[in-house]
Amino acid sequence: MQDKKIITIAAFGFDVRERTNERGASFVRAFKKCGYQVTHVSTDFDHAQKAYVDLPLEENVEGVYVKRLHVMAYVKNLSYKRILSHLQFAYKLRKFLNSLDEKPDYIYCVTPTSTSAYVAGKYCKKYGIKFIIDLIDIWPDSLMPLYKTKLIEIATAPWSYITHSAYKMADFICGESIKYANHAHQYNLSVPWYPVYLGVNKGKTQLLIAESKVLVPEKKCPIRLCYGGDLGNSYGFDAILESLSYIHEKGVSYEMYFVGGGDRQEYIQKYSDEHNLNVLITGKIPYCDYLKYLSTCDVAFNAFGPNTKVVHSYKFNDYIATHNFVLSNLKGETAEMVDKYRIGKNYDDDKLGEILFDVCQNWFKYNKWRDNINAFVEDVLDADLIYPRVIKEIESK
Repeated sequence: MQDKKIITIAAFGFDVRERTNERGASFVRAFKKCGYQVTHVSTDFDHAQKAYVDLPLEENVEGVYVKRLHVMAYVKNLSYKRILSHLQFAYKLRKFLNSLDEKPDYIYCVTPTSTSAYVAGKYCKKYGIKFIIDLIDIWPDSLMPLYKTKLIEIATAPWSYITHSAYKMADFICGESIKYANHAHQYNLSVPWYPVYLGVNKGKTQLLIAESKVLVPEKKCPIRLCYGGDLGNSYGFDAILESLSYIHEKGVSYEMYFVGGGDRQEYIQKYSDEHNLNVLITGKIPYCDYLKYLSTCDVAFNAFGPNTKVVHSYKFNDYIATHNFVLSNLKGETAEMVDKYRIGKNYDDDKLGEILFDVCQNWFKYNKWRDNINAFVEDVLDADLIYPRVIKEIESK
């Protein structure tokens, strides 16, 4: 196995030094642990922080050769600059692959982005390299609930073509849920597919929290609520804010932390001020600080916008890793996990206020449900088990 070579590709600029629970980084570490020679290709732009990374464009990290391609920065998740940045990455990725003297045995590519997966797939087909696609989101399909118009459908048709073409070139399909993996598999029925949940490593989470130097305010209320991650247009903030107003009017003592920043930050702050809600918004912060804030909370909102195609999310895994009771409006697999393991409650948006009030009023009972989280992680989300397992599947198929 020592001679097996793999190139891993992920456009979002994470650091492979075990600083995050990011999907691509988890696979990099797993392939390395399984004896592969890994080359990791990414960008010099951190999507989560919307800032360039303070790291070399080329370096060796614990035996992994890392190549970062310079791309255009962007501020908004949905913008023409982001599209141009991803196209730029795909163009430079193509040049990098074509410059290689020694070909890998495998290429693993996170999608999004669709264009980088398409470029990698074409390269693999040309040189007979095994191509692994890993879906962490469905583009452009997941944008449709936000911008469902005939014009958008026409405008995104080339995007859909590129995405589906990439799926068809895969020799093995992974997905961060059963639904996602099966979605791509429908375009390429002749190849094996395997769902791989994003995973949790509680030990690494605790190490990251210990690294944080941020001073989280002392808890002054019986229950601290939180939402973690991007404050963007894809998430269900209206239901959260209305539920906070509901419990506020009923005299519940609470604190609410929005741990992150984004396009809707100003809207959330304005609503909170107008309704005198006990809300703190951190803005964008490093991942270790983000985890530290979450670790001081009790209840976390896994809240997505109406008609979302998401069935499993990064934030859900972060909530579990930081031992939060989860209130979730996702349907399908996540909802089944919440119910089966009694680690939180599922909700419909119009009922969230009543459910949140019940949780706050009966927190002594619901707080004990957090004891179920460890068993849930061991059964379903232990990253140290699920990533090596899928590598064995790839090799055997």
